[in-house]
Amino acid sequence: LACRPTGAAEHFRWQLVRQTCQACAAGSAVLALAGESAVLSLRGGRLDENLTLPCDFAGGRSYPWGAVSLRCEASGWRLEAATCRATACLAEQRMVRMRYRYLGMSDVLDWPLDLPDADPGVRDVPCASYLGNATARCGRDGHWTVLRERCFI
Repeated sequence: LACRPTGAAEHFRWQLVRQTCQACAAGSAVLALAGESAVLSLRGGRLDENLTLPCDFAGGRSYPWGAVSLRCEASGWRLEAATCRATACLAEQRMVRMRYRYLGMSDVLDWPLDLPDADPGVRDVPCASYLGNATARCGRDGHWTVLRERCFI
């Protein structure tokens, strides 16, 4: 702290000059993500401390899955990741083993399976241009697990 004049004669005020209690000052920051923005309320933080915030964007839009993660560094808060999303599992393509028999011959092929955006749970997913389906689970951790495939020619 420093005692500094306020401008009026013989009037002084204590002013904060420097602090070492925290490496990252409290304040706010704007995060722009996919055309949307969020005003993040940042608290003071210790060096190497992590801060996780919900995915609440301007206009009242909130994403139920993911978070905004920041880390306190000597230069201030740094964005580590923004994993905000509307569903737990994002669409992805997985390779599955497909068995086939044709004219007395049989073989196994690796074939793509298109998994959709989804919330947690088990669902049947159709086999692209073949018969049958696969059973897959979307976990609360946001990862797909193929439980069983029944794709065939």
